[in-house]
Amino acid sequence: EHKEALLAYFFLWQHGAKNITDLDDEVERFLARHNEEIDFDAQDALDKLASDGLVKFHGRLTKTTQISYLPIRQCIFKVEEKVTQILYNRNRPCPYCSILDELKPH
Repeated sequence: EHKEALLAYFFLWQHGAKNITDLDDEVERFLARHNEEIDFDAQDALDKLASDGLVKFHGRLTKTTQISYLPIRQCIFKVEEKVTQILYNRNRPCPYCSILDELKPH
């Protein structure tokens, strides 16, 4: 699931995809060139990025809604901040990794 979000951000950032249709087409062409038979779900990937504040939708979400993204440095800062919160607050469930749950004392 998170691989799709990473692919979505990369293609917004480097390939200039501006909406869900463009993003879906770009990523699926890329995957096909690399013989990957994955059904890329642009909507799901963008929802993950939006929930972390890394992308923004301009208007009601449709296949042609314009999408903007945070610059890479701001994304790195936001992700580092979130990971730090997760690591230092073990009472809060980790939305990214079940490994942290295994580290809790029993």
